[in-house]
Amino acid sequence: MIYGSNALVVKPALSLSPMAVAGLMNLYGYESVKAGTASSSDKQQLQHLIFTFSCFAPVVIGLIQIFVWRRYTLRGGSK
Repeated sequence: MIYGSNALVVKPALSLSPMAVAGLMNLYGYESVKAGTASSSDKQQLQHLIFTFSCFAPVVIGLIQIFVWRRYTLRGGSK
């Protein structure tokens, strides 16, 4: 049961996340940067987006994991 639910969530996320990130980067001018026609403000916006993905996304996911897993302990309940 655990492995099946893990595969149900993880496999689509691994497949769809690169497409979502590429789509967001295209909204912030990635194609124009790639073509060499981007202005400096477009480059700065794209750099800010990449920094946000690189730094803040793992922090947010880590906080969600802490929130979800905080009620579980590594030790058995001793009453």
